[in-house]
Amino acid sequence: MKLNSKLLLSAIVLASSVPMFGKSAQAIINDARKDYYNSLKPKKVDKTLTVIENADGTVEEVYKPKTRLEKLEYNTAKAKDRVDFYQRVVRSVQREENELKGFNEVFGKKKSSKKVTNKNSGRKVKINK
Repeated sequence: MKLNSKLLLSAIVLASSVPMFGKSAQAIINDARKDYYNSLKPKKVDKTLTVIENADGTVEEVYKPKTRLEKLEYNTAKAKDRVDFYQRVVRSVQREENELKGFNEVFGKKKSSKKVTNKNSGRKVKINK
């Protein structure tokens, strides 16, 4: 009987000391509150990978920059690509204009006069080229 009472007494002491080693009720409530508010925050989507589909149908994966220097380099490269594109367009238009000049000479057409308006004065000026 003494063995059972000692065992029962040690079990009661052990059971009463377990909550002292665990978290307090206030800490548990604080953790639950933090978890709740963290679940309400919008999830951050990884925007580092961008898929670009070109006009010719090829798909290109581009990683978005994270630091300021990477953003600057990325924007500089994009600007250079745009400038190159517009320069090619200008050269193409000039080439087509030169071809049309040659066709006009072959067909014997005279150069047409163009009307140019000066928006500041509101007068129309006729310029023959």
